[in-house]
Amino acid sequence: MENLRCEQFNYNQVRSMWGLLNYANTFGIQTWDEMERGYNPNSGYVYIAYECGLTIAIFEGRDTIFDVVLFGYNDDGETEYDSVEDFLSLHIP
Repeated sequence: MENLRCEQFNYNQVRSMWGLLNYANTFGIQTWDEMERGYNPNSGYVYIAYECGLTIAIFEGRDTIFDVVLFGYNDDGETEYDSVEDFLSLHIP
């Protein structure tokens, strides 16, 4: 099963993407190079993935900053972070 692109989103997915975009705007990461936006039907997460290795995600239907989850990818797999600052301190010089 493939991830959905934004053009295929239902109301709850659009609402969640709006929450992610607000989160990105709050923390200044909306200016980062985006790799992909979408929805993963296997996990239920709407996400934005960035070139630097950070993915911000939120469960479908949720839209508040407190519901956002941060993931980083590296050779060891996926790591969850508590904040954007935690990710930056470990991955961006």
